[in-house]
Amino acid sequence: LHPDDRESVFQIYKDYISGLREDYQAEFRQLTLQGNWKWVLSLGKVIEWNEQGLPLRMLGTLTDISDRKAKELALRQSEDALRRAQALAKLGRWHLDLRNNAFTCSEEMLQIFGVKNGTSLHYESFLGSVVPEDKEQADRAWRAALQGAPYDIEHRISVHGQIKWVKEQAKITLDSNDKVIEVIGTVQDISERKFAEAVVIHAKTLLRTVIDATPDWIFVKDKQHRFVLVNQAFASSQGLK
Repeated sequence: LHPDDRESVFQIYKDYISGLREDYQAEFRQLTLQGNWKWVLSLGKVIEWNEQGLPLRMLGTLTDISDRKAKELALRQSEDALRRAQALAKLGRWHLDLRNNAFTCSEEMLQIFGVKNGTSLHYESFLGSVVPEDKEQADRAWRAALQGAPYDIEHRISVHGQIKWVKEQAKITLDSNDKVIEVIGTVQDISERKFAEAVVIHAKTLLRTVIDATPDWIFVKDKQHRFVLVNQAFASSQGLK
């Protein structure tokens, strides 16, 4: 028995013997004659007890579950890699199953919206996080999507007083009666990109203001001698608007 499994397996055995468990079922690693560790599933049942209520005979089976455990480990590693990639990209995912009235989402989505795990989520709570200026646009886009329009929208949300920009996309599944039965979507925090764009726009506006305030002529031509930029002084001298 692997040293890391001894305590948990022994506890399962004690709980079974004391009546806290209905059956004995344990998974643990066992050393083979070849010196390799294998995962096994142990099932057992006491078939004879003494007068003091202590077990006398117990029958059981051992099943090699190494392949299953290897697949479970690979799945966990894949899910962990996906979570880390989504955190790096600030990309969350969600799934709405309308047939079973079930909504699930990733940890990264909860992080983006500043919501604690286990919080009950619904459309009204989502809409409540959207800033007032974008609320009508977001609501209109979602209702249009339920009628078959593509759902691809960028808007702002307020998270504990902090403004974030998010990009949302979703794919809607309809049944044979054109009724929405499932929605799978993503939400990405694009705040850094939006704020960088705002800085560039501000810099361009400031540069334009400085250029137009200069009384000297300023102009830029490309290789084909076409004007690509002129200031107000030059435009006025040429009768241009």
